[in-house]
Amino acid sequence: MKMTATIDATGTTSLDLDGDLSQESHPSVAQARRAVMATATTLAEQTCEDTRLHLEDPSGARTLLVAADGTTAQQDAVAPVVEPVPLEATAQPAAQTPVEAAAGRSLRASEPVVVEGPRNPFVAAPEVIVEEDSMDVDPILGARESIRGPQNLQQTLAQEPATDEGTAVPVVSTQATLWLVGASGGVGTSTLAGLCSETVADAGVQEPGWACRALLVCSTSAASLDAAARHARASATGRLAYELAGLVIVHDRPKNRITRPTLSFARSVARMFPVAMTVPYEPAWREVGTTPTPSSTRLRTVLRRIEKIARTGH
Repeated sequence: MKMTATIDATGTTSLDLDGDLSQESHPSVAQARRAVMATATTLAEQTCEDTRLHLEDPSGARTLLVAADGTTAQQDAVAPVVEPVPLEATAQPAAQTPVEAAAGRSLRASEPVVVEGPRNPFVAAPEVIVEEDSMDVDPILGARESIRGPQNLQQTLAQEPATDEGTAVPVVSTQATLWLVGASGGVGTSTLAGLCSETVADAGVQEPGWACRALLVCSTSAASLDAAARHARASATGRLAYELAGLVIVHDRPKNRITRPTLSFARSVARMFPVAMTVPYEPAWREVGTTPTPSSTRLRTVLRRIEKIARTGH
């Protein structure tokens, strides 16, 4: 069964079911996507075969195979065309009036003129060396700038037996899968996913499926919070292929080390999402050989809320 769906930025959906045309209106792009996915799943159940769904929305064009159980397989995808932003014309300085030009000449005439003395052409000018502060002592390298390993290090490592790390098993994406998407690198999506059930997946391992729900994860750094704000705007306009159901802010430092401007900015970013949660700073997770465990009451509460969002969607 073939199905074509077109969703615009207002949530209006145009459906084509083998020539049967219809149009629906939805409050948002996310709700329109869920309605299209429900229709495709129903068709797959009725026809006992996968529905070939070709769709276009603000996030781009793609073709999916939708099974009767709601699982999807993406065949191809095309990113939306972004129109280049024209560069603003460089402002030209305004022409000076004769009075302004005369005033400028008189001002320059009153400035002192520095005349350098004659320089011997056979003697090179002295090189000016700017002295830097002494290098601080690093706990790993000490006062040294860098260290060198053995010359045959690569050959030695190549002779060591390779550890079997295993191949990552692809996540079977369904409408019940909740994805953890990192707003920036190193925010802890894999750690949080490891503390949750199999219905919560790490988007760093596999890209979220179309119209799936996701939680955005960021840290309390300025760059990560700013990236979270950009993701919220992109999700609101339908430019993300998945729906952001909430935000998880992971504290990357003790709470008494966060400045007031950062806290204020974090609160404003949190209000851009349907729900926002915070994970406290866990210094033990950074140590070698430590297995992350939900040690605090807040973290256990957040994990339960994540599981609830995976089950109910909110």
